[in-house]
Amino acid sequence: MMFIRLRLHLHNKKHSVFGSADDRTSLDYGKRELNILLILRPTINISIIEMLGRCQAFPFRLDEKIPINNHDGSNMNVQEAILSRKSVRAFTDEPVPFETIRKIMEVSQRSPSGTNTQPWHAYVCTGTVKDAITRDVLELVEQGNARKYSDYDYYPNDWKPVHRDRRRGVGWSLYGLLGIEKGDREASARQGKRNFKFFDAPVGLFFTTDAYLGKGSWFDAGMYVQTVMLEARQFGLHTCPQAAWIPYQEPIFKHLGIPDDQVLLTGMAIGYIDDTKIENTLVSEREEVENVVKYAGFD
Repeated sequence: MMFIRLRLHLHNKKHSVFGSADDRTSLDYGKRELNILLILRPTINISIIEMLGRCQAFPFRLDEKIPINNHDGSNMNVQEAILSRKSVRAFTDEPVPFETIRKIMEVSQRSPSGTNTQPWHAYVCTGTVKDAITRDVLELVEQGNARKYSDYDYYPNDWKPVHRDRRRGVGWSLYGLLGIEKGDREASARQGKRNFKFFDAPVGLFFTTDAYLGKGSWFDAGMYVQTVMLEARQFGLHTCPQAAWIPYQEPIFKHLGIPDDQVLLTGMAIGYIDDTKIENTLVSEREEVENVVKYAGFD
């Protein structure tokens, strides 16, 4: 039997009240979900029983499926989500419940955007639809029918050294873990094709924006994509954003019914990490903060 613990902060002391619950369910008090019940007041002069009685007056339901013991994702704070997020390139075949995906997308809809334009669209696929996209894109790969990133004004043809070196660095780090030697084009191509199998993840996502919009809206959509990745961590899920899909867009638009007036921003794999795969030990480096952030007026 599993239990839900309601944490009440009374006179700066923690008190716990236990109640049985389904092991994949948590209470939902209005929109104050996931924390279940959190009272932060210096003093409170009613008993726990009375408080629980008053809580019953709030609308709640037990039909929302929120995983409680979910691959160490439960009760994760924002900092933990940020620091534990990484690009995972090998997933297990464990299915991700639709209700979990739906909750991730619902919460992510609260992402910020300039003047509340919300300039994003998301397409989530699994099963035969996902398999069809994989099949058709891999066929294009085999045929050598790739567009250039610059055709979509996505990446430049020529990178400045600082960005070029970072790109190469993470690539060499991955290949080093996988035992792929520099110059082994066959092995690197084989690893590259795993992108189009979503690295075996059970669910794939594609993000678009309206074609007429400009850089500011791409920025907004980027915040949305980041929110999806961070919210996924709450459920113990990992992700991998994938720009590799950009040169092979036709099958994606076809199988997902994406209108021609939208442009593809990125793909994404989502699922449970396969901890037995060495590629998932890779954590990409970050520039020193002092080289990126400039402070002013803090004398």
